[in-house]
Amino acid sequence: PKPVPVWYDLGRFRKTLKRASMIEQAARRILLVDGDSRVRDALRMLFDCEPGLTLVAESANARKLVKNAREHKPDIILLDWDSAQCIAEPLLSSLHQISSHLRIIVLSGRSESETQALQAGADFFVSKTDPPDALLGTIRALVKLDVQQKGEAV
Repeated sequence: PKPVPVWYDLGRFRKTLKRASMIEQAARRILLVDGDSRVRDALRMLFDCEPGLTLVAESANARKLVKNAREHKPDIILLDWDSAQCIAEPLLSSLHQISSHLRIIVLSGRSESETQALQAGADFFVSKTDPPDALLGTIRALVKLDVQQKGEAV
């Protein structure tokens, strides 16, 4: 027999549409901390072009990060490792206490920072030398994972 296209199976089609719309509707609020204004400008432009991603706040250093996280309630924090390395472990611990759903992605131009960042409590690491799609891919994977976890919890 000839295979039936997925859109003919209304049950599967509705489920697929529901999952796709959940991912699209799963808008993510992002808090950005990076000492380089050029990086902040580039990421702001990147997120402006990406549906579902909203940059809610940004700063040049990590001093006010916990306060900003409480105030703006981001889903994702993009943290330049060089801005926070000396206080990373207590800082990341404090951030995770704000919300169990908060994800922290550490950015760095030095690949050797990855192990330190993950050991300090970062959820993900993205190198600044990677193309922008690497960061967007990480964020999309986070959204998909969160949607799947919420679906399993329901």
